[in-house]
Amino acid sequence: MIDLEKIFNHKFIKTVMDDMEPHIKDDDGKMSDIEFIPKTTPSEFEYYTRQTAFFSVHLLELCDQLKIGLEVLSDFNYSKKKQYSRAEHLTYNLENLIIRLTSLNDRTLQLINATYHLGIDEKDVKERVIMNNIKVSRTAITKSYRTFKNTLQNFIGDRNTIVHRHSFIDKELKQLQIFYNLSLTNLYKDQINELDGLKTVRQRVLTEYLKKIKAEFSETINACFLELSSVLDDCLIQYSIIRNKLK
Repeated sequence: MIDLEKIFNHKFIKTVMDDMEPHIKDDDGKMSDIEFIPKTTPSEFEYYTRQTAFFSVHLLELCDQLKIGLEVLSDFNYSKKKQYSRAEHLTYNLENLIIRLTSLNDRTLQLINATYHLGIDEKDVKERVIMNNIKVSRTAITKSYRTFKNTLQNFIGDRNTIVHRHSFIDKELKQLQIFYNLSLTNLYKDQINELDGLKTVRQRVLTEYLKKIKAEFSETINACFLELSSVLDDCLIQYSIIRNKLK
């Protein structure tokens, strides 16, 4: 069970959104979204709250997508004919989940850049650049950030493999890819006993594998959210200081 409450209801998020609300209006005074750009040049305070709110929202969206990503690992409709197998569906969604999970680190750095009002261009936001910035390095967030990042450590290598080298390799997943290979299924389609035996074995292996990886990902995601809330605690301190200077 993924607990989103500690992130979505965090005081930092609520404070930023409350500050942003008066500015989320179009030229007719109707509510718009945080990406709405007013025709007049915004004050520095409005610019600051817009930037912080923008990256807060996109961090929240990613957190929500992780919950969805965990659910779709089991969400396969056998009643509809597809051009891909159950194992291909699982592999695709598993790799997607790994990439999104480790992307939390990138979006958190973007949020820190905005909250600490560093002014670093999005494309240049990297851990070394942000954490070594004097406005950041002398605050407590360096410790909370590193603790947060450590919760992702086991998956960072897998993410880099998927993005830069080759598909995710896992012995049990590879076994499932063989069991659910469409050519293998077609080979036994006229041999009822053999096909039934294959389906029984692969279903058992799939059920056990899904139970294991969903438990592992749930534990990691919840641990990650717990430490991320500490990062947001530090963001709230800095946000309060800067907003009071700019307001």
